[in-house]
Amino acid sequence: MSKHAWRWLFAGVFCCGAYTTGCDIILGIEPLTGDGESGGAGGGGSTQTTGTGGSTPATLVVESASAIYRVTVDSQYIWWVDNTNTIWRAEPTGANPKSITTESSTVWGIASNGNDVAWTTDTTVRRADVNGTIIKDVATGQASPRGIAIDTFNIFWVNSGSGTADDGEVKQAIIGGAVFDPPLANFQAQPKAIVESGTQVFWTNRGEVSGAGFGSVQVAAKDVGGKNDVDLGLDFPNGIMMGKFLTWTVGGKSAGEGKIRAKIDDTKTADLAIGLTEPIDLAKVPGTDFFYVLLYDGDIASVPDAGGAANFVAKTDKSSDIAANENGLYWTAAAGIYRLKP
Repeated sequence: MSKHAWRWLFAGVFCCGAYTTGCDIILGIEPLTGDGESGGAGGGGSTQTTGTGGSTPATLVVESASAIYRVTVDSQYIWWVDNTNTIWRAEPTGANPKSITTESSTVWGIASNGNDVAWTTDTTVRRADVNGTIIKDVATGQASPRGIAIDTFNIFWVNSGSGTADDGEVKQAIIGGAVFDPPLANFQAQPKAIVESGTQVFWTNRGEVSGAGFGSVQVAAKDVGGKNDVDLGLDFPNGIMMGKFLTWTVGGKSAGEGKIRAKIDDTKTADLAIGLTEPIDLAKVPGTDFFYVLLYDGDIASVPDAGGAANFVAKTDKSSDIAANENGLYWTAAAGIYRLKP
């Protein structure tokens, strides 16, 4: 169901600052607090959850006086970045928060393998051990590094480039060692997000310099490079993840033209969901038969692994990032970080 359809259903049954029983019947919504648009703990807004993709209410596990705009998870911790560019970690329940460091410029991406955490700033890639006792530069003088991924031994990231030409790069560095030269891929069209899996890395190219229809998804071998096409001719792809399939978002040229696509096998790519308004990120809780999609306005939907209609899950307060592991789905909000248990 598209964002506009959700809005119509909400508008049709909203009355006096509360959702009526009629709304609960239509959408299967279990209201939390507030009216779905404002209010809630710490000014973070309220959240409504449905029985689709989670039958229990979301809980605020991290409260923050500063808005949070990046989140990732590993087997031990939640990691996040607030609008002071401070990097934090906490236990999956939000207990024992600890600040790691504060950067002097925007933190664009963050990833952790459980032993090390790595992040990108305006021109630098950095890493730390999970306790923050050792913080080191991985690479400096980078051309707008953005998305980042990490495995046991290596850090991978994309450099978006100048923004005026297809001069982006995909790079790799050994944890505690050197940056690979040459890059895994160069001459990329404004790469955005990256994910690693097995012996390969995959990334999205926005293609913004050339315009709609010039985005793509690419793959390269770790350590070796050698870019190959996964999907071409896309309108502004954004997030990418490895779930049941390699799956990515396509923003679309206008409202309602966004979609979710996946690599079904070695030779086939297909749409899993269509009619969305600018999907920006994806996350999957292990052991489930669906994945989550974050839309531009902060709505979260679930989509079956095999494809189908997107089902409303939560209305968030301007969430900008989601992440998931066996502990549940996490998303950012002005109030902090919410978790929806599996």
